[in-house]
Amino acid sequence: MEDFLGRKIDKAVFSQPVLVIGLAAVPSAGDEFFAEKNKTAAEQRAEEFKKQEIAKPILPSPPKEEVAPQVGETAVTAKFLNIVLKSDVKGSEEALADILEHLDYKNVKIRLLKKDVGDVNESDVRLADLSNAVIISFRVKVGAEILNLIRDKKIKVLAGEIIYEFIDKIRKLIDDMTGQEIVRVDLGKVQVLAIFRTEKGRMIVGGRVTEGKLERGARAEVFRAEQKIGEGKIAGLQSEKKEVGEAGKGKECGVLFDGDIKIEVNDILLAFREEKQKTL
Repeated sequence: MEDFLGRKIDKAVFSQPVLVIGLAAVPSAGDEFFAEKNKTAAEQRAEEFKKQEIAKPILPSPPKEEVAPQVGETAVTAKFLNIVLKSDVKGSEEALADILEHLDYKNVKIRLLKKDVGDVNESDVRLADLSNAVIISFRVKVGAEILNLIRDKKIKVLAGEIIYEFIDKIRKLIDDMTGQEIVRVDLGKVQVLAIFRTEKGRMIVGGRVTEGKLERGARAEVFRAEQKIGEGKIAGLQSEKKEVGEAGKGKECGVLFDGDIKIEVNDILLAFREEKQKTL
């Protein structure tokens, strides 16, 4: 611990600014520190705090609609998918958290117990173990010791570097929980003829529908030289200077594409939607 002049100190008084070195993870602004007499007392306090934090989301007060269904209706018990999210930078953390919070499933609720920047550590594993959570490791490392602990605790970890692949894995987990499977329905293809605007995480391109049709809200794979390079969402469609819900074969249209892929002229967008079906 150092004071604001960079001198090493053994203790700090009320309101004194200090530099603390040696934390296992990067804290967030507003986090509190508690001083204990020894390591055992500190570990006990940390364990109690984790249990208190976990208990809050695990035992929520359910909405009245779920507790008391109307006559003739069937009460549905919601399942929970707890997640511990670790990412390389704050931007990745926020992007993944936003996507997870907007995944819409009727009988499964996603609960983000923790989101943080940095490598997966022992604290993350303990939290996942106590809450039966899945650890998402996005562009961060899992050390050998931590990996052994994860295997010992039999905790599921999703690791990788591409956002849309994570979302597919999360959907698969939810499908397994609900006894449903996702059936893909291909809609159509569009050849990109022009790039109108490029922004972070979004592009506006122009193209011609060569097969089938495009639908607003559909997902789309991006192909270049017959190789898939990424995936995103058709957030908007415009044809003949009007906003439209779909564009059929032969039509030229403008496409608002949401995704972290940089589309180029002559790329092919393959539009598709996913439908849920109960497994037998």
